[in-house]
Amino acid sequence: MTKHALTRVLSLSDDDASLQYSEDSEGLKMILETVEIKTVFQGIRQYFPDDEYERIVLRVYISRNGKTISFTYGISIRDTESVIAGEMKEVIEGLLYSILVSIALDYYCPGNFHDFCSEYGYDEDSRKAERIYKECLPLSKKLQGIFTEEEIAVFPHPAGSFMNAALKGGAIEYHR
Repeated sequence: MTKHALTRVLSLSDDDASLQYSEDSEGLKMILETVEIKTVFQGIRQYFPDDEYERIVLRVYISRNGKTISFTYGISIRDTESVIAGEMKEVIEGLLYSILVSIALDYYCPGNFHDFCSEYGYDEDSRKAERIYKECLPLSKKLQGIFTEEEIAVFPHPAGSFMNAALKGGAIEYHR
């Protein structure tokens, strides 16, 4: 059940949270009409090296203008628990929003380790920070090959205090 429900092509609905949290919902609609975003269920496992709990892991494929990129995406532990409990509707409805927010955050990866640590609040002496930087940089470059900076500006961004948490190492770690 989980595998088939989470292997899907994502599409925008009129009441999608992606539109609510975009500064230009019409611009976002136009961009997403030119993009195919597909998720493929990869399993339920520990995603980050220091994860205490398992989460659902997806492979995300983005196709546009003859180019396709892919990356691994770990959904939240809360959403994983909801799916396991059979409460998939809300998780699936929010999946496009969650992926677009992560894309917007991961698009901007500073070009050097010093700036990365400064931007996201990491210690430059941290091996973990260096590992995360080395994982984020290739994804940032892939995303920059699919989307322009102007397009990313209309992607939804997390609301409220989550933005600060995301920029301090939360959402930036979603991809490996």
